[in-house]
Parts: sequence; structure tokens; C-alpha cells
Amino acid sequence: IKRLYQKKNKKVRRTHEKYCILTYIRNVMEIKNNMEQQDLLLKLELHFL
Repeated sequence: IKRLYQKKNKKVRRTHEKYCILTYIRNVMEIKNNMEQQDLLLKLELHFL
């Protein structure tokens, strides 16, 4: 019984790590997108000044 539980626990931990990495990547991508959008806005503002 204990062995089976450990196996299951390992699997859960692994999927949790994958999930964490995915959310991290998603956050980074969002930040990058935001920065690019801000950059575009700045360029537009400068262009119209």
C-alpha cells in the first residue's frame, strides 16, 4: 500500500512541476507581450508628437 502511494505521489509531484513551469512560461509571455505593446504605444505616441 505504501509503495503504491509513493508512486502516485511522485506522479502528482511531476505533473505539478509541469503545471508550474507552464504557468511560469505563460506569465513570462504575458509580460513580454505587455512590454511589446507598451513599446508600440510609446512609438505611436512619439510618432504623433
